[in-house]
Amino acid sequence: MRITDTAWRTPALTPELGELVDLARKSERELQLRLGQDDARRAYVVRRLIVGNAADACDPRLDMRLPLEELCEQAVEARGPLDGGTERKHLRERARLCLHLSRGLWQLGAPDDLLELWDIATRREPLVRNVIDEPRWRTADDPVPFTGGRMTWLFGVQPLRPECATADPRDIGPIVESTVSFVCDSGLPPELVAFGASFPMFFAHPFVDGNGHTSRLLACDTLHKAGYSSATLLALLDRLHESRLEISQMIKDVVMGNASSEEFVAFYLGRLTAAQEAVMELLDSSPAASR
Repeated sequence: MRITDTAWRTPALTPELGELVDLARKSERELQLRLGQDDARRAYVVRRLIVGNAADACDPRLDMRLPLEELCEQAVEARGPLDGGTERKHLRERARLCLHLSRGLWQLGAPDDLLELWDIATRREPLVRNVIDEPRWRTADDPVPFTGGRMTWLFGVQPLRPECATADPRDIGPIVESTVSFVCDSGLPPELVAFGASFPMFFAHPFVDGNGHTSRLLACDTLHKAGYSSATLLALLDRLHESRLEISQMIKDVVMGNASSEEFVAFYLGRLTAAQEAVMELLDSSPAASR
């Protein structure tokens, strides 16, 4: 599918999206106020969000007493029984996100910066690195994602049709350039930028593998620079994983002209507020909350 055939356009700040952005910002202010009131509770919540349900799926078991950065490094290396693979995969992604946000060194300014972000987003991720071990763009010589059967068995997502599952490799360069320009210069609220950039990244599928990891890290990085907490963004990763099939359907609907850019962003904003609610619930159930 050529870039000229896609129905994507830059989302507009409609009144409906404005209300969703205001809701997310209000929730974030309340959440950060509560997170800032108790260092012990905040540390507990962040560690719980990183480890999630993966503690028992790791061999050796994660040492929760480690300093946060060491815990994340241990989590990035997590291995264990086959039946815990999904939990460990999500654990590694959350740990990489926490490390990335704590270091604050990466800045987007040019298309090749996304190659660096891919490298960060897929660090020591076995399934991705077994396919491609060095940062590079997808080419015509690579298998077409989601149409050759390599990925569909894993995710259960059927392609639209073979010729329009993702962008033609010849269009990856222009799509990536326009995405970088959108993130850096659109002038839209950062929430719309973070989630609006997800569609062209998914549609372009610029990397052979690891596109989801990179797209989510780009969105979280953009939101973090706008002031959203690590706790919210760690919870957001889980909400996005839970919504994979719905996101896939939304991408198809936009490509086929059955949904708009604004609807796509609104769906993601709903996942953001759901993440904030999950953090609030964890705060209420934390041991420090009962003291």
